[in-house]
Amino acid sequence: MKHGNVRENALEVLKLTGASHQKKIVAYQLTGHIVVYPDQEVFSEM
Repeated sequence: MKHGNVRENALEVLKLTGASHQKKIVAYQLTGHIVVYPDQEVFSEM
């Protein structure tokens, strides 16, 4: 996602069969794996 001249990785799960999930966009980081930060707001630390 882009906010002004800053770009931040964000992830939104649109459908997850058979399970409930939070319906919001969350920050993530690629470190060889996907690390998801569900409690961090996107663009909160800028």
